[in-house]
Amino acid sequence: MYQLKREKILQRREALQECLDRAAETGANAGSSLLVADREGEVLFLESGYASLADRTPIRRDSIFRCYSMTKPVTSCAAMLLLQDGKLDMYEPVSRYVKTFRKQRVATPGGKVPIARECLVRDLLDMTAGLAYDGDETQTQQETKAVFAEAEQRFGSSRPMDTQEFAARIGEIPLLFHPGEGWNYGVCADVLGAVIEKAADMPFADFVSQRIFRPLGMADSGFSVPETGRDRLVTAYEHGESGLVPYTGNHLAIRNDGGCNAFHSGGAGLFATAGDYARFARMLMNGGEGVLREGTVRWMTGRRQTGIVQESIARNIGMEGRSYANLMRVTVDPAAAFIPTNPGEYGWDGWLGTCFINDPATGVTILLMQNQKDGDTSIIGRIRSILYLS
Repeated sequence: MYQLKREKILQRREALQECLDRAAETGANAGSSLLVADREGEVLFLESGYASLADRTPIRRDSIFRCYSMTKPVTSCAAMLLLQDGKLDMYEPVSRYVKTFRKQRVATPGGKVPIARECLVRDLLDMTAGLAYDGDETQTQQETKAVFAEAEQRFGSSRPMDTQEFAARIGEIPLLFHPGEGWNYGVCADVLGAVIEKAADMPFADFVSQRIFRPLGMADSGFSVPETGRDRLVTAYEHGESGLVPYTGNHLAIRNDGGCNAFHSGGAGLFATAGDYARFARMLMNGGEGVLREGTVRWMTGRRQTGIVQESIARNIGMEGRSYANLMRVTVDPAAAFIPTNPGEYGWDGWLGTCFINDPATGVTILLMQNQKDGDTSIIGRIRSILYLS
């Protein structure tokens, strides 16, 4: 078991700062921030580099980042709220909320075949629904890519694609496998957002705001960035021929400029500051803190997969020694992992380099924020090694 005391964290401050500085100086990113907290509260907050290279605006505590897939734990929390309220059940068919999921098909070499059983809410939470993200290798990926492309084309139109339409369109796409018979990282959390809308009888973004953001004081978090906060939205970057250049795409139908979006993406749509997301992470670490019940938090963060599903997870690089449930990875076998980690550690990452880690064994939260396309994903590994390896 790795130990991580406050004194040790503070002793590593200089090494951690050098790690962040090196990433900015070498162009691994334009800038980043690191927040580490323990059971007593925040231990350190470090920042390095720029929110905007053009304006030489430094990264600050109130800088707003695109969280992308670090949205998923928040969506999981929203589902947990409805579960503990008795308004949602893990074994409910998704078709009760999104009708196109009633007659799904699976793509096979011999053609499309009917699903062996319906997709359930738990399949969305565990990525066992047979859904995919966009890509070119399979029919599922290709058709998902087309839905994302149409959603982006309709930005600013009189008929933008909203959360419900997105989920309905996904339900018409043939699956990679029968629900429950494998694991694949895909648009499950986006569909879950639509399910939550129906179960809560309000827009997904409003539910998350009312039940999570407001109680926790996450004032700078949402599925868009208000005009008053746009100057704090960091510029996303990618590698160009002569160095870092602004990334201007709308990946996964998320508006890069932070503008209002009718599609509230439960898988990727959140914008937040480091401090705001830390409030969410600490809420989970501290047993719910008025948002979730303590038993709900234990169940949300403690589930594991078995059998063929776990075998599917373990084949993914970076998931060695881990399982995946409730839209987060969780460490089940530290000895099999290629990183220093403790049993029960959970969290998730974002496409532009954000990373959230909660380690209940030590009571420590680690939160890295950056917005860098195709950046150096080893940064969080180096941070972890600095902190954990004595």
